[in-house]
Amino acid sequence: MKAKTPPTSPKYKVEEIEKLYKNNSMKIEKPRPVRGGLVLMVTIAIIIGFLSGFLGKIIFDYLNIAYPERFSILNQNVNKEVTKNEQETNIINSEIYQKVSSSIVDIYVKKEKTEDSLAGIYLQGDKKGSGLILSSDGFIITTDKVIEDKGEQYVVITNDQKVYNVAGFFDDPSTSLLFLKVSEAENFKVAQSFDFNNLSVGDIAYAVDSNNITQDLSFAITNIRGIFHKSVQTVDDLIKSSEILDRYVFTDLSFDSGWEGTPLADKDGKIIGIYTYDESFANGFIPLDYIINIVNDLLREDEVLRVYLGIKYIDLSESLNISEAYNQEKTSGVLIYSLDGEAVEEDSPAEKAGLEEGDIITKV
Repeated sequence: MKAKTPPTSPKYKVEEIEKLYKNNSMKIEKPRPVRGGLVLMVTIAIIIGFLSGFLGKIIFDYLNIAYPERFSILNQNVNKEVTKNEQETNIINSEIYQKVSSSIVDIYVKKEKTEDSLAGIYLQGDKKGSGLILSSDGFIITTDKVIEDKGEQYVVITNDQKVYNVAGFFDDPSTSLLFLKVSEAENFKVAQSFDFNNLSVGDIAYAVDSNNITQDLSFAITNIRGIFHKSVQTVDDLIKSSEILDRYVFTDLSFDSGWEGTPLADKDGKIIGIYTYDESFANGFIPLDYIINIVNDLLREDEVLRVYLGIKYIDLSESLNISEAYNQEKTSGVLIYSLDGEAVEEDSPAEKAGLEEGDIITKV
């Protein structure tokens, strides 16, 4: 019994398919010509679109309507604004540099000038660091890393390329800052100090340095990352001294030791701090706020005077999860404490007042 052909099977015979191919009846027809009416409609649409755009531009310009700006290289208005901003930024940077650099000195070990030798020439590679002018009669602030040997004779070179002898040094025992007194100085350009009440994290700042011999520019733009902060990696870093001021203004940028003594300025050219290099952190500036209270005494008495207490302590407000045996259930105040058992210095005002290790100072 033969199977019936399914209803959906093709009914063409093989012979008919072969005949179809042999007769070459499958041909590609050329496209039909476009009717004239369609061409006319397309032409009219193009003209209307062009006139609409042209009239729209005239209306916007007449009514002084601004097109919305977009961040696109195709937007000429944005490109012009960027160029303008770059020019303004360059002007601001130049003004800050001129304002700050006039108060910066370069510090060198003194060289003797000779008639038959070039040995007395001050070279850029001989520079020990930078300093900042604090008074018109020649007080200058720098760091103790710039003056490696106080037995040496030093000179400072000002922005107008004049050389002055350093007559004396004055240590600040509470910081790593050092004050120099220049002899025969007059009418020095004094730097302006910054008001720290106006400083905020994220503020723009400028590290300004120069080589006053060659007039080379060293200028770095950065942002304030931390204010009066200390790098804390271990428990020992939490222990502070009432006689050592070791908090810094941190910036986003890091600097090498070649920037030692360089000032950090704000957008108005006022000095925020002085740079000192540290291997553990390379972005710390000693706040100029540390010296504001002692400058008048320094200028009057030629001596650095600071209040002396004589304790080591931990700030409870910065020590989370500390044992109750230490904090006595207090979350603020300072705990007198030291890992070496010498939390209160001998013969110090603190010892004479009866303070002992373990005491918590909550009010002064």
